[in-house]
Amino acid sequence: MPGVAYGVYLAGGTQADLTLNLPAGTYSGRWIDPRSGVVTQTVQEFAHGGGARTLPSPGYAEDVVLGLSGGASPRPQVAITAPAYNRVISSTSAGLTLSAAASASSGQLQGVEFFNGDKSLGTVTTAPYNLVLPALPEGRHLFRARAVTTDAREGFSPPVKVLVVGPFQSGVNLNGGAVLVDGNLLRSEADAVGDGLVTSNVTPVSTAGDPVLYPIPDAPTMLLLGDQLLLSGSAPSAPLGLSHPVPAGYYDVFLFVVEGQTSHSRDMTVGLEGETVATGIGDLAKGEWHKYGPYRTRVVDGKLDISLEKDTKGAPKIAGFTIYQADPPPSEGWLAIESSGDVVVLTYPAGLPGAVVEVSDDLAQTDGWQDLDEPAASFSDKNVIPLAPDRAARFFRLRMD
Repeated sequence: MPGVAYGVYLAGGTQADLTLNLPAGTYSGRWIDPRSGVVTQTVQEFAHGGGARTLPSPGYAEDVVLGLSGGASPRPQVAITAPAYNRVISSTSAGLTLSAAASASSGQLQGVEFFNGDKSLGTVTTAPYNLVLPALPEGRHLFRARAVTTDAREGFSPPVKVLVVGPFQSGVNLNGGAVLVDGNLLRSEADAVGDGLVTSNVTPVSTAGDPVLYPIPDAPTMLLLGDQLLLSGSAPSAPLGLSHPVPAGYYDVFLFVVEGQTSHSRDMTVGLEGETVATGIGDLAKGEWHKYGPYRTRVVDGKLDISLEKDTKGAPKIAGFTIYQADPPPSEGWLAIESSGDVVVLTYPAGLPGAVVEVSDDLAQTDGWQDLDEPAASFSDKNVIPLAPDRAARFFRLRMD
C-alpha cells in the first residue's frame, strides 16, 4: 500500500534489474549492503502511475537490500555520512563529530536527531547536520539518525558502529606504504621491518581484478586493502607469522582482511602470544573486507607474536594490523547476565587467566556442573556467551583455575 516502507532482499549474482508491481504514488529509496548497513546507492524520487516498475541495482558481491518508501507522502531520507562504518577511535581522542545527509521529497525538514543506541544525543535543525560529541567512553557505540518533517513524517538511517578503545600503540600496512587509517598512522612494512618486525612463511600479493570492495572503504583504507601477505612456504602446517616489537603490557589487536580472489575460499585460526583467540575468520565473499577484533592479549617479552593458520580451507592472508593499549584484567572475576528483547547473553571480563563458565540445571547436584562453550565474541574488555531460551531455569558460575 502507498504510505508504507518496502524491503526486498536479493541473494546471488552481482547485479539485478528488479521489477516490482507498485501502487500509484511517489517513491524513493536506497540500496543497502546488508552486512554493514552502508547505503551503496540511492533511488531518486519518481512518480509512478501504478503497475510494473524496474529498478536496477548497483553491483554487489553476494546480496543486497532495497529499501523503498512511497505513497502520497514519502518518508524523508537520512544517512549518516561520518564517521565511517566500523570506525575504531582511541579513548584519547578529543571527541567525535556525527554528520548526516537528509532530504524530504515533499514538505519541509524539521531537523535530524542523532541517537547512540536508544539514547537521544540531540537534534540539529538546519543543514549541515553535524553534531559534535565529547570524548566517548571505551566500548561499542551504535549511532543512527532520524529525520523528521514539519508534518510529522520520519525516516531512520542505517546504524553506524563505532568502537572506542585505549591509546593507539602501533600499526603496519603489510606489503604497502605508510597510510592514515582510523586517524592513526600505520607504518609501511619496510619501515616496520627496519625497526624489528619479523614476518615468516609469507609471500606478497595484491587484490586481483580491482573488485568492488564492500563495505565501501574510505580512500586510506582502500590503499591498505590493496596489498596483502599470503601464507607460503614448504611446510604446509607452518602458520603465517608476524612478530612486532611492543613494550610489555596488555593490548587490543585488530586484523584487516580482504578477499580479493575467490569467494569463501579461506578461513583462519588466529593466535596471539601462542593462544588461540579466534577461529573461522576470513570466510568472505570476493570484494568483502572486515576489520576483525579487538583481540585482547598480554605481551611479556617485548614482542607481539601473531599467527594465522588454515582453519578448514585455503591459505591465510592479511592486509594489515593495528594495536591499541589496554588495561590489565580485574584481579577478581565477575559474571553478569544481560538481555535486550529476546536476546540473553552471559558476560565476564576478558583476559582472566584460566576462566571457565559452567552451567547446571540443579544446584543440589554438586557434580552436575558442565563447561559452557567458548565465548562467541570478545568485546575488548569482556567476553560474551549467548544463551538459548530453552529451559525454565539454569544456574551459571565462573571458575578460575
